[in-house]
Amino acid sequence: MAWQGRHGTVVSTVRTVRDRHRASYRDSRPGSHDHQGGRVRLETIPTAAIVADNYRETFDPDALRELADSIAASGLAMPPTVAPRGDGTYLLVDGERRLRACRDILGWETIPATIREAMGTAERLALQLTANVSRRDTLPHEDGAAIIAMMDGGETLENVARRIGKGARWCRDRVDIARGCSPATFDAIRTGIVGVRLAATLSRLDHNRQRIAVAAVVSGDLTPSELAAKVDKLAADQSAESVEAFAFAIEEWSEAKRETVARETAAADTMPLGRTEIAELLNVRTATVGQWITRELLPPPDGRISGSPVWHRETVTAWATETGRTGA
Repeated sequence: MAWQGRHGTVVSTVRTVRDRHRASYRDSRPGSHDHQGGRVRLETIPTAAIVADNYRETFDPDALRELADSIAASGLAMPPTVAPRGDGTYLLVDGERRLRACRDILGWETIPATIREAMGTAERLALQLTANVSRRDTLPHEDGAAIIAMMDGGETLENVARRIGKGARWCRDRVDIARGCSPATFDAIRTGIVGVRLAATLSRLDHNRQRIAVAAVVSGDLTPSELAAKVDKLAADQSAESVEAFAFAIEEWSEAKRETVARETAAADTMPLGRTEIAELLNVRTATVGQWITRELLPPPDGRISGSPVWHRETVTAWATETGRTGA
């Protein structure tokens, strides 16, 4: 049956919590998932007695406020999971966002919690990883740090991947990011400029070279895919060339790309436009452009191709800006 507390209805029961953990967590050791015999129970405990030891470092304050508002309106639908420490306090296993919302924003002094007995570090980390990656709200180097901690405890990368339901490549990329990426790369990951695969590739470079490479992406001189295509050469050369030579190579690539973009832009500006191209440029129907031509609303054409009038892009955009036409 559901549990009713002064902070709202908790719709999970001990059986529901046990079944959820069985579905979301797999462990290779015999008996470790036998939650019978009081190993899992639901109790109300003081929020001050809960010690957070989650590998996760980043929490969105706006998202926490939204979560707090939801809990205040509808109750706590899923209690956080904790493990007794033996001194009257509890180690938080899962649910730090819920704990922060209830304790820090709503001011709860007690909270219903799922208490799991006899939980080792590897099992706790596996549960945290499984919960966090399913929500996709952690950063890759945070996940990588947790995987490394499990491997330091004797787990293989393949076993970690199996326990959290991810592929070995997924885990290896995040381990590489946690071990090898620079602060500049971490910042680019946080802002979404650099994705997981590029970050894992950049981890092969030293921190100075990563900083230079990421700066080229942030400035727009190189796209992530362009940089990724060159990392093999960059990584192979870094032992034989100075950082200055590396920076010069990045600048050469960036300058070459800027020149290419400038040529393409100039070519686009002088490319003759017919009615179809004008329609696409101004985001109108081709028939509308035909009406403009028939009514002689467009400027005189800049030339003709096979007898049909054509205009330069500059001519059309200047006319559209002056007359307030769509798309200018």
